[in-house]
Amino acid sequence: MDGRQFPSQDISEPRWYGYSIGKWEDDTTFVVQTVGLDARTWIDNVGRPHSGDLRVEERFHRVSHDILELTLTIIDPTMYTKPWECPQ
Repeated sequence: MDGRQFPSQDISEPRWYGYSIGKWEDDTTFVVQTVGLDARTWIDNVGRPHSGDLRVEERFHRVSHDILELTLTIIDPTMYTKPWECPQ
């Protein structure tokens, strides 16, 4: 949130949880993008694999005073034909 960018495109040392940056898109939506995830990890508890090209986008949107909506998008063109979006 301090304005930093991702490390260079050639991330030589992937991390278990990757590299994340976040920014406010508007007054009620915070967007977090993550890259550089270690390919030995899984996408979920079922064990779905991913490549080193995995990108994850989390969108936190405040719908009202008491409701926060999360939309998660999984993007890995090496392993999957199209991005996954939850909820759909």
